[in-house]
Amino acid sequence: KVSDAEGNVMEAIQTLRRGIAARLPRPAAAGKRAPQQSVQERRTLAKAQVLLGRYAFKSGSESSGEIESHFKKSIEAWPEWESAHFHFAEFQDQIKLADKEKERDASSKAKPVMELYAETLRRGRLHSEHALARLLTLWLDLADANHCYSQQLAQRRSNAGTS
Repeated sequence: KVSDAEGNVMEAIQTLRRGIAARLPRPAAAGKRAPQQSVQERRTLAKAQVLLGRYAFKSGSESSGEIESHFKKSIEAWPEWESAHFHFAEFQDQIKLADKEKERDASSKAKPVMELYAETLRRGRLHSEHALARLLTLWLDLADANHCYSQQLAQRRSNAGTS
């Protein structure tokens, strides 16, 4: 966090990667199970993965698929953690906004984002104000888009019937 605060995002990313690599369990030998991580180790790994995803997005140093995998790993490591769901939702929301003009069917990207914000609300209250507001905004935008589409479809049908 200190490196990021000083404007050295790439240094922060490298530090996080080294830390994550040092904490990951070693691959198990054939026929043996990998050692289980403690709750504290999983929480630390989840927090590091979220930071890595946020820093990578901020710097533009990784593809959206790689960034998404950081957030998914965080949720896998600590599914109960509200912030993992929230930051993943924020990331997905930013990607959705960037692609909004390219894509006609907004529902295909809005639904997963809405589910992540809903999961954030289910997991805790830390981000509830932002998550609830954004969830409602997305829902209303989606309802409006569906209403506009229905009107356009009805207009086409009536024009086709009069021809």
